[in-house]
Amino acid sequence: MQGQFYFYPQTPGFKDRTTSQDAAIKMLETGAASRYRQKCLEALKDGPATPKELAARIGADKDCVRPRLTTLLLEGLIERIGRRDGQHILALVNKQ
Repeated sequence: MQGQFYFYPQTPGFKDRTTSQDAAIKMLETGAASRYRQKCLEALKDGPATPKELAARIGADKDCVRPRLTTLLLEGLIERIGRRDGQHILALVNKQ
């Protein structure tokens, strides 16, 4: 199982081999990371938002949403368009 975590952001990663690793494994095994990424993308269709605002929109904890947003940024699906309340404002990338 451990070898799969070398492919971040395609799979959840972890910083240490304790609860962080356990959480990453659970996210991978249950498919939760993928579902949260999709929920974030859907929520951004309603307009730009900070991570905290997005978490509220989808009914999730901001600590669960932030890694998904990092993945979406690295994949080029969302972008930072400014700052509000000390957080980045994120928006869908306009691919016309």
